[in-house]
Amino acid sequence: MDKLEKNIIEGIKLGLEAAENKLCKVYRYELEKKLRKYCFLTIPVEMVATDAMVLAIEKIRSGEYKDHGKLLPYMIGIGKNLCSEIHKKKIKEIVYYDDMIFNYSHSSIAAEDVQDLLDDDIRMVREAIGKIDAICRELLILAFYKQLRPREIIQIMPELVSASRISNRKNKCLAKLKGIFYKRKSNQHEHKVKST
Repeated sequence: MDKLEKNIIEGIKLGLEAAENKLCKVYRYELEKKLRKYCFLTIPVEMVATDAMVLAIEKIRSGEYKDHGKLLPYMIGIGKNLCSEIHKKKIKEIVYYDDMIFNYSHSSIAAEDVQDLLDDDIRMVREAIGKIDAICRELLILAFYKQLRPREIIQIMPELVSASRISNRKNKCLAKLKGIFYKRKSNQHEHKVKST
């Protein structure tokens, strides 16, 4: 731990607002840069970085922060956990809306009316999920929406023979989803620019 970090931590423990501001000023850019590879699916990295810094400040202030390592990796860990929770929630929303659209398509309300209720980002993520291969789609739904454990996933998808194989495949599937989503989002942005 360097002198700057030590001063920031001591200042936060003493309740100095200047130390909290210093932490945000010193680490915000690097934290946002590092979290970009973990946060996607319409997650604003700036918001996650801010929440990670606030949680780190609270843990330092309360005395829970016992780590004698660097503050940046500590906040990146908090940010990764926040991104993971948001991803799970987003995928749940998408599957929920898919179910809702299917159910309403058999009622007096048209599926298009329900589709209009979705915001653009959720619609784009839903479309991106539809474009990944069936194994990835099923794995992401089982892992994030149904929140099954690896051994439960193996029972449903025996081709994924171990927890490490599931983890590797899940990471590859999320990377595919991220690529499709950002490509779609950039195409939509270009379309909006051309139409104005």
